[in-house]
Amino acid sequence: MRALWLSWRDWWHERGLNVCSVLALASILLPLLVIHGVHMGVITSLKARLMTDPSILIVVPLSGRGAGFSEQDIEKIRAQSDVDFVVGRTRDVAAEMQLVAGDRFLTVTLEPTGSGDPLLAKAGAGQPEPLTAKKPGVVLSQSAARRLAVKKGDEVQGKMSRRLASGKVERLSITFAVTDVLPVTATGMDAAFMPLSTLNAVQDFRDAMDVPVLGVKGEHAAPDKRFYESFRLYSKTLEGVETLDAWFDRQHILVRTKAKEIASVRKMDEALGSIVLFISLVVGGGFVMYMLSVGRANVERKKKALGMLRLLGFTRASVMAFPIWQAFLTGVIGALLGFALYAGLGRMIDLLFAESTGGEAVCSMPFVHGVSIFLGVAALSALTALVPGIKASNIEPSAVLRDV
Repeated sequence: MRALWLSWRDWWHERGLNVCSVLALASILLPLLVIHGVHMGVITSLKARLMTDPSILIVVPLSGRGAGFSEQDIEKIRAQSDVDFVVGRTRDVAAEMQLVAGDRFLTVTLEPTGSGDPLLAKAGAGQPEPLTAKKPGVVLSQSAARRLAVKKGDEVQGKMSRRLASGKVERLSITFAVTDVLPVTATGMDAAFMPLSTLNAVQDFRDAMDVPVLGVKGEHAAPDKRFYESFRLYSKTLEGVETLDAWFDRQHILVRTKAKEIASVRKMDEALGSIVLFISLVVGGGFVMYMLSVGRANVERKKKALGMLRLLGFTRASVMAFPIWQAFLTGVIGALLGFALYAGLGRMIDLLFAESTGGEAVCSMPFVHGVSIFLGVAALSALTALVPGIKASNIEPSAVLRDV
C-alpha cells in the first residue's frame, strides 16, 4: 500500500506531464468512440425503423398444400422458436364480409387474430370477442373505420348471403361491436380483424354448412377437422425472419418475407463492424506503443529514485507496481475524459442530423459497450506497464550507491 500511495503522490507531483499523457490518451480514444457510436446509432436506428414496420416481421405463404394446412401443421409451425404468432387463415373467397353502419356500407377483408397478435398488441388494441359472446367484436383498420364513419365502441352490421343447392338464398346479419380501430400505420387495407372461430363460422355459412353458434342449419354438418388455405405468421425478431424463410424452404413451402431487406441491414452491420474493428486494432496498437514508450521513459528518468526505494526496503513487487499504478491512473483518467468529450460530441452530431433523421440518435452507444471499452482501456493501460514495471523491479540498489 505504501508503494501505491507514493506512486499516486509522484503522479500528482508531475501532474503537468501526466495531464499531457491524459490528453494524448483521450485524443486517441475519442475518434474510436465516435466511430463506434455512429456505427451503433445508425444500425440501431435502422433496426428500430424495421421493427416499427408491421410488415417486416410477416411471413406470407405464397403456395399452400393440396389439402391445406391442418391444425397439426399450424401447431408444428407454432413450435418453431422464432415464431411469435401464427393463426390459420380461411379461404380468400370466404374471407370477405359486407359491413354496414347507418347508410354506409363497405366490403372488408376478414383477417384472423388471437391472443398475442403483435399487430394488435403494438397498436394497443384489445382482442375482439368471439361469436359466443353476448356482443361479438371486430377490430377495424383505419381505412375501414373512416369509410364507415365509426369509432371504438360503435356497432356495425355484418351481412352475408349464400345460395343452397335447392336454389334458396339465405341471408344473415350479425351485429359486431367495434372493439378498436388500428392506426393507419398498421395496415392500408379495408380489413376487419376477428377471432379465428368467427372466420370459421363465416366460411361454414358460405359453404352451406350448419353453423350452430349462429343457430343456422345447412345442407351438411361442419367438418370435424379444419384445414386452412394459409396462415398469418409473425416472427419474434428480424433475425428470425431469415431463419423461418430458410425453414419453410426446407418444408417446400414457398413464402414471401422481407429477408433480403433484413439481410442488407445485417451485412451493413457486419461491414461497419469490420471497419470499426480494424480501426480499433490500429488505435489499440498506437495506444500500446505510446504507453510503452511513456512508461519506459519514466522508468529511465526515475531510475535513481526507484533504486532508492529498493534501498529503503521496498520489495521488487512494490517497485514493479509503481509504474503500473501510474499507468493505470493515466488510463482511467484519460478514458473518463475521452468519454466526456464523446458525450458532448455525440450530442452535437445528433443535433446536427436531427432534421434529416426525425430526431433519432445518430451517435449512440449501449451502456454495456461503454463499460467494456472503459474497462478494456484501464486493463490495457496496466498491462502495457508490465514491461516498464519489470525493468523497474530489476534496478539494483547497488547501482544507486555507485552513482553516489
